[in-house]
Amino acid sequence: MINQVASVSYLTAPVIGGVLYAAFGLKLVMLAGILCFFLTALLECFIKLDFQKDISHQSIRTIIKSDAVINIRFFTKEQPDILSMLLLTAASRFFVMGLTLVGLPFMVRNILGLSAGHYGAAESAMAVATIMGSIAAGLAFLLPLSAITKYGIHVGGFSGTDSHRRDGMFDWAVVRRLLSEA
Repeated sequence: MINQVASVSYLTAPVIGGVLYAAFGLKLVMLAGILCFFLTALLECFIKLDFQKDISHQSIRTIIKSDAVINIRFFTKEQPDILSMLLLTAASRFFVMGLTLVGLPFMVRNILGLSAGHYGAAESAMAVATIMGSIAAGLAFLLPLSAITKYGIHVGGFSGTDSHRRDGMFDWAVVRRLLSEA
């Protein structure tokens, strides 16, 4: 249930934020964000959790060290495939997310010359693309295909052919044309 709520918020929050920013301006949206933050902090004060005193007599440093050793052994000896996936995910996030978080607002506002509402729609489109990519990746591994075909599906899913020129440079005119048709 929590995953579904998070997915819906990733899809709707950028659009709602962009519409509110366009309608009321940045100052009012920031004040609403501050108010919601403090309201959330206040409500968290009333959460009741059952506290169970730890009966272990080890120091926190010893507990952290033993947990780290157990986790490293698990990832290196028992499940090295999970370690490979974690490292691949970390590397892709390191290179892609920075460019996306910094570059997308710049591209939408400055290069394409679109409004804050369009930026919100672009953020929501990225969330939809993430969900669709997860579904496509899962389906590709369920199909009885060769490894190279599965690799091609994954690479093809992440690269558009319509918006790239032959020299590898991104063609913003294609994006503008698609947005004007919408």
